[in-house]
Formats: sequence, C-alpha cells, structure tokens
Amino acid sequence: MVVIPQDFDVILGRGNACASHPGNVHYTRLIEAHALEYGSITTKKEKSDLIPNIYERVLTFGQFLRDDKTSENGLCIVVEDHKAKSKIGHALRYRYAQIFGTKARQKHESQQNRNAERGLLVSDHKSELFNDDELDSVLGYPGEFHYPPASDVIDCLD
Repeated sequence: MVVIPQDFDVILGRGNACASHPGNVHYTRLIEAHALEYGSITTKKEKSDLIPNIYERVLTFGQFLRDDKTSENGLCIVVEDHKAKSKIGHALRYRYAQIFGTKARQKHESQQNRNAERGLLVSDHKSELFNDDELDSVLGYPGEFHYPPASDVIDCLD
C-alpha cells in the first residue's frame, strides 16, 4: 500500500531525511529507552519477545514505511511486519553496542577481570595517561548512562 508519510510514521532508510523525520526521532528515543533492557536480557526468547512490544508501540502512533522509489512525489510503501520487526532488532543491537561497547572491548574487560581474580597485575598504559572518566570520554565510551523511563519517552510521543 502506498501512503503519504505522517508525522508519527517511521521511515526506514538512511540519511538525514529519514533521521530527521519526526516519527523517526520518536522511534530513536523508543529504541534508546529499551536498549539497556535488551542488553540485560540473557535469553534469545526474551529478547525476541521485546521486539513485538516495541513494534506495537510504534503502531499506536504510526506505521513503518519505506521510500517508494517509483514515485517522485514523496510517497512511501508500508513495510511488512517481519521486516519492521527485523529492523527493530537491528536497531536495538546496534544502539546497545554503540553505547556499551563492542564485543572486543567486553572481551578485553573480561580478560582484565580474570587476570585480577588470579592476582595478576597487568599494567594498562592508557590508565597512566587518563583517569577513568577522561579515558571514557577520549574513547567515546559513556561512564554511567541512565536511560529515561519508557513512560517519559511515551509522554514525548503524545
């Protein structure tokens, strides 16, 4: 189905036109509000259960669309449910990794923890140059990051 995008629709795609669309701004806030929860869930089943909840929340105020490449007048095509849910999963994984670091950083921290438990003293030359807060800001890793409650995000959507 071809439609004209409304303010609360989420337009899938890249670039500033998609990112700055009001529905995408709200969607990004929704993803950020759930990224920590997604990362703390340990089973694949629970993670996959979170995705339909986010999908339904988006549908309460809009729909998922993609650009209609055959149209020159800004029309969009409604995206199938499974594609929209797949995009939500990608967004959650990407945002969680973006905020809390990559697997390589997690592996490095895990190795340092194991060494500390074994009583091995491993010098980290970076810590000599910066304290923890300075190091995090230089590397782009947040120290303590707290997401707003989902209810605050939803209040923004209303």
